[in-house]
Amino acid sequence: MGAAGSRLRISLPLTGHLHRVRAPSDRRWPRDAVESPGLDHPDDGPGRGGGLAAKEVLTAKKVAAPPMIDGKSETVWNTVRPVTINLPGKFTVTAKAVYTDTCVYFMFPWPDKYESLNRVRVFEKGRWQKKPGNEERFNLMWNINGSIAGFSEKGGQIVCHKNKETDEGQMYTNGPGERADFWHWNPQRTNPLGYADDRFVMNELDRSGEEATGRRADQASSGSFSANSDSVKNRPKFTSAKGKDEPVLLKKDAKEVSDATKFRDGPIVPQEVLEMPAGSRGDVAAKGIWKAGKWTLELARKLTTDHDDDGQFDDLSSTFRFGISVHNNAGGGTHATSEVIELKFK
Repeated sequence: MGAAGSRLRISLPLTGHLHRVRAPSDRRWPRDAVESPGLDHPDDGPGRGGGLAAKEVLTAKKVAAPPMIDGKSETVWNTVRPVTINLPGKFTVTAKAVYTDTCVYFMFPWPDKYESLNRVRVFEKGRWQKKPGNEERFNLMWNINGSIAGFSEKGGQIVCHKNKETDEGQMYTNGPGERADFWHWNPQRTNPLGYADDRFVMNELDRSGEEATGRRADQASSGSFSANSDSVKNRPKFTSAKGKDEPVLLKKDAKEVSDATKFRDGPIVPQEVLEMPAGSRGDVAAKGIWKAGKWTLELARKLTTDHDDDGQFDDLSSTFRFGISVHNNAGGGTHATSEVIELKFK
């Protein structure tokens, strides 16, 4: 991606000062059961919006002392010029970037009237039911080794397609060998553990799930989130050993539901059980905080990694191009998408 010779590969676990993770029990929820879910794509189909806006240029400034990844704006961010990124017809995202000899850091504030933590099941009328709504999602997509034709012009929109049979959005690259690095942050599934789900997008579709997709998770030797469901008995597989109704359930706090367990109307159980992934999937440190109608998200990753499912910031004289998409209490193809953005290091 970017100028000739520019390669983006990015990974390896971040440790030490990069993480300061707030406990899941501190989170506010649910705030938006009646909010209209989601944001639409630009006018002519998923990821295929009309005319291109001028490219925004985000300049990363080198700093001696990096920010803490805690979702809070620190003094170091005041030394960086912000860039306003327009998500056509929807809202704007503010972007800042800094870097050190080893890592790159981003901060993205954006408006959101409600904090959405609705990926839960509730026990009502004698059975478990999914609660309406979803969660926010904030995504960054990078072109691995410049492999995706057209990415420099359209950014992440180039991998968004429309399923002609179902009219649903699908994500996949347009040819064999084309791959994108995809950082996928969720306030309910990844934020409590302080990371963004590191994934990649390829041309071959995986048809094993509910929808066919070219998106894959980076390799993980253990961990990540998993479905909290016993499909045979139509109930959650785990509840909290702490006996609390919360929108987040960590694996270390999970207790398996037995046949002897009796429920009354009202209990809430998350749809996923969470564990920090080990390996490439856990490469991106991230923390977001929602306050007074606004999210503030910080992310960090090593400039280069040993993983071929990542992009690499290995030539800081190059220009790296990326795209942003944001889901508001929604999943799938319902989201707002930016045009291509250029990242430069100074």
